[in-house]
Amino acid sequence: MTALFLLLAAQQLMAVAPPPAAIDIETLGYPRLDLFDSGDGLPNLTIVSVSATDDGHIWAGTMRGLARFNGLRFVPVALPGDDGHPDVISSVLALDNRQVWVAPLNRGVYLWNGTAWRHFKPGKDFPGYDVRRLRAFNTRDGMRVFATTNEGVVAVWDGKRWSELRVKYKLRGGEIFDLLYLPGHHVEEDVLWIGSYESGLIRCIGLAACEQLPIPGEPRAFEISSLRALREADGSSSIWIGSYGGGVARFHDGQWQRFRAEDGDLTSNFVHDIEIIAEKGRSPEVWVGSRNGFSSYRDGRWQRFEDQSNLRAIRVWSLAKGRDDDGRPQLWAGTDNGATRLHVRGDLRTVRRLSEDSNGVWAVRFETDPDGTERLWLGSDGEGLWRYQFGAWTQFGRADGLPGDIVRSISRLADGTLWVGMWNGEIAVMKDGRFRTLDTPWDKGDQQAVTAFLPDKRGGMWVGLRKNGVAYYDGVNWRWFDVKGSGAPDFVLGLVNTGSDADPVIWASSKGDGLGRFQGGQWRRFTTWNSELPDNELSTVNVYPDAQGRPVLWIGSRNKGLLRVDVSNPAQPAMVRSPALPATPHPYVYGAVRNARGDMAVCTDYGAAYWRNDGKGGFRAVDYHRVNGLPHDECNAGALSFDSRGRAWVGTIGGAAVLTPDSTRSGRAKLGLERLRIDHVEYPVHAGGLEFIAPGPNAGIEVEFALLTGEREAESLYRTQIIGLEPAPGPWLQSNQRSFTSVPSGDYRLRIEARDYSGHAAQPLELSLHVPTPWWRTGWILFLIGLGIVYLIWLLMGWRERLLRRRESELRKLVGIRTGELELRGRELRRMNDELTRLSYHDPLTDVANRRKLLEQLDACWLDAQVDGRSIGFILLDADDFKAVNDIYGHLRGDECLQMIAGCLTSVLADTPYTLGRYGGEEFGVVLPDCDEDRAIAIAERCRNAVERLKLAHTGSALGYVTVSLGVACMQPGAASSSDVLVAKADGALYLAKRQGKNRVVSAGAGD
Repeated sequence: MTALFLLLAAQQLMAVAPPPAAIDIETLGYPRLDLFDSGDGLPNLTIVSVSATDDGHIWAGTMRGLARFNGLRFVPVALPGDDGHPDVISSVLALDNRQVWVAPLNRGVYLWNGTAWRHFKPGKDFPGYDVRRLRAFNTRDGMRVFATTNEGVVAVWDGKRWSELRVKYKLRGGEIFDLLYLPGHHVEEDVLWIGSYESGLIRCIGLAACEQLPIPGEPRAFEISSLRALREADGSSSIWIGSYGGGVARFHDGQWQRFRAEDGDLTSNFVHDIEIIAEKGRSPEVWVGSRNGFSSYRDGRWQRFEDQSNLRAIRVWSLAKGRDDDGRPQLWAGTDNGATRLHVRGDLRTVRRLSEDSNGVWAVRFETDPDGTERLWLGSDGEGLWRYQFGAWTQFGRADGLPGDIVRSISRLADGTLWVGMWNGEIAVMKDGRFRTLDTPWDKGDQQAVTAFLPDKRGGMWVGLRKNGVAYYDGVNWRWFDVKGSGAPDFVLGLVNTGSDADPVIWASSKGDGLGRFQGGQWRRFTTWNSELPDNELSTVNVYPDAQGRPVLWIGSRNKGLLRVDVSNPAQPAMVRSPALPATPHPYVYGAVRNARGDMAVCTDYGAAYWRNDGKGGFRAVDYHRVNGLPHDECNAGALSFDSRGRAWVGTIGGAAVLTPDSTRSGRAKLGLERLRIDHVEYPVHAGGLEFIAPGPNAGIEVEFALLTGEREAESLYRTQIIGLEPAPGPWLQSNQRSFTSVPSGDYRLRIEARDYSGHAAQPLELSLHVPTPWWRTGWILFLIGLGIVYLIWLLMGWRERLLRRRESELRKLVGIRTGELELRGRELRRMNDELTRLSYHDPLTDVANRRKLLEQLDACWLDAQVDGRSIGFILLDADDFKAVNDIYGHLRGDECLQMIAGCLTSVLADTPYTLGRYGGEEFGVVLPDCDEDRAIAIAERCRNAVERLKLAHTGSALGYVTVSLGVACMQPGAASSSDVLVAKADGALYLAKRQGKNRVVSAGAGD
């Protein structure tokens, strides 16, 4: 027994490939995934079965019916007989969109042929009753569809009818979970594998009797849930068996191999389904869906996807392989939480999640040795330093000599010494696998950090500090350039050298002090005050030559995006503005790096971007956010690097990811017609040809189309045009459906255009549509109808002409009399109305608009400002100490003062679109349409000066003459606000003007 155990152990070890020197990102971390739930149209979150076609169509069977993915979302699909209460869908098999097999619980099977459903009733058209699994296999007679049932029946569809496949074995319990058919050269070589409940694994070879095949080892595997065959490198086939409770077993050349959760292979021994992804030129992958998530097997190694929060501890019922429009494999999974799509190959992959509760990954460094060995370093916020090499992660912390747990920067000297900058301001160096802390001259503490390194070829290291400047280490001594003593910038985030090691020109980007330059032993700062820099808050900096070989700094900034600065003349840095760059995902850019191909990777405060060099001086930009698989939307400054193979490594506050430019999209997505209904009649759209004839005139047309890219479908845009009916295409929309009502008779072409998330345009789709003309609109019928109408009109016109002549004579007399009367009364009414209107809007004392007119004008201007999105102003003016005027000089003198003030203000506002009115008593108001705060204050000041220059005597005033106080308010009207808010603000400002000493202008400030 011991010898057998050792033999099996040796076989296991031999099956595991040696750790690769190069990093294979497909075994590092986990692929990007998309989640689809009830918000995406699924009728139920529990998906029992999922199936994918080669062209990207997805069908999902849930606990509450069937759904189809239409390129944007899932659409519930009703089966005949559902009656509004869909059943559990036990299995779905989609071979293409014209052959979709569906098995609802206890109802036999249904076939969708692209136009209609066909039902094969249990016990009548179908030999079984309750279908468990639907599979399709190539046989010597062509493609055949197999079905297993809970009654122990295996059924076969030969293209015309279902029949029972007689199995020469009596199954205990009856339930058949899965089957696998492997055709031989002759019928005697055919092999049928059956996975059942209780009876376990059954193998049937040719015409001989079937046999039970026990699976050795623990735990006992008797509930066989899934069967798959894998073509091995030598041309033979291995059988992969999933068991509910027994994990996974592999059978090859008569030998068994077991994989269990206890050995770290699987996330659970309770396996629901297995799927195999095999591509030419790549090692095949075995994917396992279990009661506790996913596992995958490749090149003798298992990878468990249990640390990804979106997939942790979920039940995976079903797996199906699909492809995106570039042919890259994907894995669809039906789970308890909806449908999941894993991008097995893609342009983004999560490397590792670190310090998700704090600031994630601060530093990223990728290294390649001369012998091809690759390693990845990650500096985390609280979990120390991590290294990935030879297929394994290693963590370094305080126990390894690091002086802290927060790693802010990573670099390496020419002699191979690794330098690690800490958040507390310490520097640790690693040689021979152990860290030691360097003695450094600057202050340490919670606010200090070593933010940037710049090694030189002489063994020296430039160091950027979060607090108090820059330092240089020559291998023996430190030279510290503090902020006060040397003029070096504070809060340094990046360092580059455009000079030489012997005569360096060091550029330091800082958060607050702009760009610092060290040359000839002196520091100089370039800011918005003394240079072309548009922002003083800068992030990391890198230097790349332009097409003429001039050094250009690429700098991230806080408010102005990605900056380019030409430093070929170090004394006068110049901004580079042409050619224009693509828009960054967010104006706060943490940095950008460039690879040998000229592609750029950009990190921002909200997402990352990959700019692919188009070879014409521009870029094709694709943005990435958390919804696209990025660990977090916010990047970290300094955590961005390209490796020698052109892959971009990105650190975010949720972890690290890698962008793979070699697998970015080529944009070969095909725009397809998914559904067409004319006057509620379903038309086949996959039977070839795109010419359709409506059954009658004034047709109602419903069309559904899809750009099946395989990723980021929600960002695809569509537009349509009925050529011959619509003059131009409609706007670009996310909706992939269009409906038309009452399309008139004629011949039309429906043109559909689409473009994917990266801007690639698909080949437009055109449908020819003929809407027939009704019989009563044919040429001869219309001619006869027209002739009859002309004759009838001629008769009517003759009769009407005689009648009109008689009436004309009578009316002439009556009109003459009434016209005179009406003209007289009209002139009198117009005069009276004009006078009433003038009096209702006029203030008789001051000869300006009264309060009613003023407020109506304010309301009208307020509504215009709401529509146009413009600002509106209002001035409220009050004569200071005016009660004393009436008390001292009498009301007659007070009225004269008001008249003179009104006349003065009228002169000031002459030739302007502004409205002056008496608000009440000694108060006046001015409505200022399309006016900002600065202009309103200036107008108010002119009004105040004009009244003051009148020098109207007033002994009751401190100045000896009449003055006014003015309150100014300006705002852009909100959707739910009214002009009362503006008046109240002006009134409040007037109150402040009074309290602050009168004879002044006070503004309420801008607001919404």
